[in-house]
Parts: sequence; structure tokens; C-alpha cells
Amino acid sequence: MKRLTMLMIILLALMVCSAVMADDLSDRWGIGITGGLMKPFGGNHDYASVDPFGGGWIRGGLTEHWLMEVGMTAGRWHQGAALMGDDAGLTFSNEGADFTNMWQAMGGLRYNMKPSSKWNPYLGAHMGLIRWRVVDDDGSNDLEYTNHDQTMIGYDESGNITKLELDQLTVTMTLGVEHF
Repeated sequence: MKRLTMLMIILLALMVCSAVMADDLSDRWGIGITGGLMKPFGGNHDYASVDPFGGGWIRGGLTEHWLMEVGMTAGRWHQGAALMGDDAGLTFSNEGADFTNMWQAMGGLRYNMKPSSKWNPYLGAHMGLIRWRVVDDDGSNDLEYTNHDQTMIGYDESGNITKLELDQLTVTMTLGVEHF
């Protein structure tokens, strides 16, 4: 935790001290890639570990500060808790062969706080669609398969047997720093 705090302080200092001029992004388009770490949360228990993700985006400048963007993100996360009912917490461990595949398509707006700086902090808001499914990688699903694509069969919140996959609408808020 101390390393993360120090990294945040260093990045903030670099952001404040940098004043190199960048081009105005109005009426300009760009493509890029993104990556990082994700940890899903929600529900009654925290089973997921921290795992990497990657994606790409297309971005267009509306004004000096505002950009519109569309993107696609994909990744997978593993079970981080060893026993049912345990909470994983902030862990990178993999406690089982099952994993969840995820992809998310989204679009939204981004506000550049210091568009004329080489180090540009930004805020973003996006809406999109996420699709996820739980995959049984080792054939240990004790409810047996009812399909041939390795998607696990489990229980929903009401206790009914169901295929563990879903499409959901999402709202995403972003905060970051970009270097031009």
C-alpha cells in the first residue's frame, strides 16, 4: 500500500510540474490500446482475484477539453478465495481452475483537465454493455454440462439452476493521467 501511495504522489508531482505544450485535439482523431488490472466486486461475497485486462479505443476531439471515445475491453479473472463464503480481498492468487471471461464495449465522453500539458490528467464517463461467462477449465463442474462450450452451470440469486453467463448494461467512471 505504501508503494501505491508513493507512486500516486510521484505521478501527481510530475503532472503538476510538467508544462510542455501539446497540440489542440479539437477535430482530431486517434486510436490506441489500453491495459491494466481489474477486480470485479459486488454481491454477497468477494470471490474474484486481481487479473489483467486489455483493450483498444477510438477517440475524437470535440473541443480543447472534451473528447468522445468508443472502445472495447476484454479480460478474465480467476477465483481468489479458496473456500465458498471466504472473501478474496486484494489478491493476485488463483485458487481454482474456473475463471470468468469478460468483454465490454462502451462509448462516452472524456474531459482533459490540462490539455496543454505533456502530462494530462483526465476524467471520463462511459456507458456500455458487458458480457461475461464462467468457464470450467478442468471439467470439475459438479452440476454437469448442459452445453458443449464449457460455460458452467450454477445457481442464480433465487437458487434456480442456470447457465452462468449474462449481458448487462454498465456505467464506467475513469480517472487517469496520459503522457503526450
